[in-house]
This record gives sequence, structure tokens and C-alpha cells, in this order.
Amino acid sequence: MKTISESPYTFSFVPLIYPQISDDLIIELRNEISNLLIIEACNWTENLGRIYLTIPTPQIDFAIGNKYSFVVKNSTTPIYYGKLTVLSESTDIQNFEYGNKFYTE
Repeated sequence: MKTISESPYTFSFVPLIYPQISDDLIIELRNEISNLLIIEACNWTENLGRIYLTIPTPQIDFAIGNKYSFVVKNSTTPIYYGKLTVLSESTDIQNFEYGNKFYTE
């Protein structure tokens, strides 16, 4: 489970298939409650085997507590599947426990 709390929204992961430096990555986020699909081209870098992905445009649907299933694709090839939660900027991510009712600690 990935968490994001500050704009620009950035997180890291280890992909199933590593992209080439010239490849464009796309993220498809699906809100687990409303089923809204967001497709966004992303900026990315690689460091020590991890991909650092930045969602450049804050989405209106990124409200505190929303949860998403997402797929990162290199063109049409999926390279990572995951879940994402939007948290308050003041949340202590290091001590955050999933499953609590409110995400504004």
C-alpha cells in the first residue's frame, strides 16, 4: 500500500519490468468507492533499482481518505500493480496504521 500526502504526489516502487530511460510511464488510478478512473502521464526517475514516480497534476478526486487501485504502464505493458491512499499532510506516515477510521492524525 502506497501513501501520498503532499503535492506533488511522489512515491517509489520496484517494477515488474524495468523501463528504458526514454520511456513514458502512465498511471491508471481507480477510486475504490466511486469507481472513477484517472489516467495520467507521469514524470519518473530511477535510483538504486527503484522507480520514483511523480503525479504532476493534483487531481480533484484526491481527497483525504480516498483509496485507489492503480496500474503503472509503460505504453500498454503493466509494470506495477498497487493500492494507494491519500492522507492529510500532517499525518505521521512513519507511524500510520492502516484501517483506522480517520486519516487526519
